[in-house]
Amino acid sequence: MNQGISTIEISALPNLYPGYVHFSLRSLVPASRCPCALRLEAYHSASQRLRLVMAQEAGARLDGAWLARLLQAGIHHAYIQQDDLDRLEEYLRVQAARLALASDSDTELQHCLVYEQALCAIKSAMLEPRNGRRLAQGVATVRQIIEQIWRDDGARQGLLKVMTSDGRLAKHCLNVCLLGVGLARGLGWPSQRAENLGVALFFHDLGLAGQDSESRDCSPELPDDAHPALRQHPKLSRDFLGQVPDLAPEVLDTVLNHHENLDGSGYPRGLDGQGLSPASRLARVVDFYESSTAGRGCCPALTPFEALSLMRREMKAKLDQDLLEGLVRFLGHG
Repeated sequence: MNQGISTIEISALPNLYPGYVHFSLRSLVPASRCPCALRLEAYHSASQRLRLVMAQEAGARLDGAWLARLLQAGIHHAYIQQDDLDRLEEYLRVQAARLALASDSDTELQHCLVYEQALCAIKSAMLEPRNGRRLAQGVATVRQIIEQIWRDDGARQGLLKVMTSDGRLAKHCLNVCLLGVGLARGLGWPSQRAENLGVALFFHDLGLAGQDSESRDCSPELPDDAHPALRQHPKLSRDFLGQVPDLAPEVLDTVLNHHENLDGSGYPRGLDGQGLSPASRLARVVDFYESSTAGRGCCPALTPFEALSLMRREMKAKLDQDLLEGLVRFLGHG
């Protein structure tokens, strides 16, 4: 690095570096070739400004000791250009497949790769929510992951262990998907029904993509004066995802209704319990839980115990309590 520049990491706004997206350094495989140019966040003392500095050129061999030093120093993310998301996703897919075939593979690293690959898919969709081809690619990706965790207890548990939350939209969508599919499996749902649920949850907040930070402040409960765009984002998510051909009607129904409450106090249509499918009810439960424990907007993150207690007490009339108890059992079994 140049003199006067020190590599750091802060909790930056997603749009601090236009044209770039960040991803986890833990998903890079030592000794593999860098899929695209990597940049790190740094502080330039002369200008007293944050900036991105080149860390690795595309095609460079990744040194394991270098990666370890960054992680030990608290540097957990690198940045790539948005146009390189497809290259990164392909790299992650190939590396995860290679590790899956190795007899002595690092299973935690494999799960990190799969998790980050799914994040790439949802980030790509959110960058171009009107691009039906990208959405179809995202649907294919999430279906592959759902199939994997449905037939492999180790994969399901491993992905839940590497799951991280920071309140950002892409991670929220992926985490809700993993929680929802895991819960559906624990409840004994058929695999096709759980797949439809997983696709819906993967894209449930697509309508928030590209909106300003005020509109995206998607805390678990909305005040009456909440930004109008926020109350309409389920409809917009449904409309975007409707570009993908041959999706089951239940997928779009779940996306549209994931903020509806049993007592009719939800949005965007104010449906009550009679108008809500089991998938929509389950979506509401896991979405509320993940938002509460991750912390979104001005709402501080709750512990799992605090979130579940809140859902049992203050949300009793709004959430399906049988599904909530199923979530409690699922989380308890890990």
